[in-house]
Amino acid sequence: MTSDFPNGPLSEYREKATFDWRKLKIFLDGEENIEFTSHVLKTLRDDPLFHREWKTESLEKTRENTRKRWQRLVEYDLLGTRRGAPFDEERSAVFQRFMEQYDVGLAGRHGLSTTFVPSVIMAMGTEKHKPLLEALRKNEIVGCVSITELSHGSNTKRIGTTATFDNGEFVLHTPDIEATKCWAGNLGQSNTHAVVFAQLHIKGICYGVHAFVVEVRDRLSMHPLLGVTIGDMGEKPGAWNGVENGWMVFNKFRVPLSSLLDKGAQVSPDGVYRTTYKNRQEQQASSLGALSTCRVGLVATGARAATMGAVIAIRYSLVRRQLSLNGKEGVDYLQKHRLFPIIAGGLVVSMFHKCFHIHFKKYMERLTSGEKSPSLAALSKEVHALSCATKPVSTWMGARGLAEAQAACGGLGFLKSSRLSELQGDFDAAQTYEGENYMIIQQAANYLLSLHGKNAKTPMGSADFLAEKMQGFGGFSSNIINDVIAAYRWLILYHLDGAKTEIRKHLSMGTTHFDAKNKVQVNHCQPMAIAYAELTMFRWAFEHCLEAREDLRGVLLRICKIYALANIEKHLSTLYIGGYCNGPEFGKRIQEEMAEAEDDLTIDAASLCDAMAPPDFFLNSSLGASDGNVYERLCRGLQRTVND
Repeated sequence: MTSDFPNGPLSEYREKATFDWRKLKIFLDGEENIEFTSHVLKTLRDDPLFHREWKTESLEKTRENTRKRWQRLVEYDLLGTRRGAPFDEERSAVFQRFMEQYDVGLAGRHGLSTTFVPSVIMAMGTEKHKPLLEALRKNEIVGCVSITELSHGSNTKRIGTTATFDNGEFVLHTPDIEATKCWAGNLGQSNTHAVVFAQLHIKGICYGVHAFVVEVRDRLSMHPLLGVTIGDMGEKPGAWNGVENGWMVFNKFRVPLSSLLDKGAQVSPDGVYRTTYKNRQEQQASSLGALSTCRVGLVATGARAATMGAVIAIRYSLVRRQLSLNGKEGVDYLQKHRLFPIIAGGLVVSMFHKCFHIHFKKYMERLTSGEKSPSLAALSKEVHALSCATKPVSTWMGARGLAEAQAACGGLGFLKSSRLSELQGDFDAAQTYEGENYMIIQQAANYLLSLHGKNAKTPMGSADFLAEKMQGFGGFSSNIINDVIAAYRWLILYHLDGAKTEIRKHLSMGTTHFDAKNKVQVNHCQPMAIAYAELTMFRWAFEHCLEAREDLRGVLLRICKIYALANIEKHLSTLYIGGYCNGPEFGKRIQEEMAEAEDDLTIDAASLCDAMAPPDFFLNSSLGASDGNVYERLCRGLQRTVND
């Protein structure tokens, strides 16, 4: 995937680039990962089953193809687990991210069963559950996580499904239609096991939500077991039809005592409940950490959505001939301003995710080891808050970036062969699953509110600046990036103080604490959490850029600059309203620096796309192929529809 591109319309831009795209790709992905994904690419490209056509398939055909491809991936055993190789979490994550660029549905089915379900079992289960981990990773069984119910989505505390202790077993039951489990990926037709979240009842006492891993289908016949009813959620947009999201109802379904994932809470055969947690809050923090795996991964999903949209639109914009002088190609200023912030967002958030993933891996190692300590509890809260802030901001960025990229391609962007409409159908849903964005970002705001007035440092350092005093704009420094960081810190502190003040005011008027918090979401809590996410993603990515070799640092810092300026510009009204700055100087300088950075990036745009783009076989776009032969490719497609 680092071989030379053929000579074509994009060659002149590649020749002018200030950096070697291969070196940037190695910095971003790593040589070992590139070697591995090149092997995956060759394997799939050489297999006709993985070739695709630009036409709409029926629901049945989509699912048939996804099942066949999934089975073929199992046969290829690209991760080596079926041959006895130990499970490599890093390699699995690389494979998952790479496959998502090919087909979100296929990647989703694979990742749910081999990565997400095992991570939940590892974090919440004990030694007796390990055989299930191996079976899942070898695809001997297929798993899903079943949390969401028809009327209980993000509000997990109100889950209606019950697990009642009875004579040495648990009885899973769905008390009403609103407690129907739904949206679980793989459940519709293919899964055999489910991690089910339910309210634990013992001798008339409810101990809150606990997780149980249970077999729900016979492994040979694939029929639901007695006491379990399973169905399919129905047709959906994009590649999600291949995921087979399902619904499930329990009718006094008996499961063994060993089904309880009991790392922090055990039930004896005679029904005695024991827990090592001090309180419900500590237990919930542990569960939240275990469930953060998929949410942390979705941060990278938003970055990939933005990247793929930007690559297609930028490559097309570099070669298209509409509205150009003398028929020469080029990216005009409006097009740069539309597209460069999107690709900058894709790269910055991707680099942030690389750093966050390292923190998260260490956190999960501590969590799965059984550690219970104040420092781990503090880290759990920060991991949860940061994932609850960055997942919404990243997936919003990806969805909006794809829509803007499609519009920037004009009418051709709406052809199926551009893949832009398909990508929107594939990625839009990420705004709602693993926590609906508008709901979970409130949890990040709650975390910041809980730190107000405290001088304690946070384990990952994402909120250390909250102990600082608010300082208004005192003039520009020699580095605009430092100026943006200072503005962001003031902005978050401004919203934090504003939220606290408004909440106190509402409470003094007799408003409940719940309603008081709701009243400050729009003007303070949500923008505070968004700013917290943007600042942390930018700051971590910027620090990562400084580790790059010198010949790459220039383009990486330009990208960081565009991301920072594009996002702080959205907050200008609050910076002026709140008194951080006055007069035109601050706002004008932000806009001028932005225009200059976008102009400077132009000669590097093609090579930047080359370093970030998936291979053409995966991207599968008539507008975004690496050879730049847009019109030839479009004409070949049009010739298939010639009237007789």
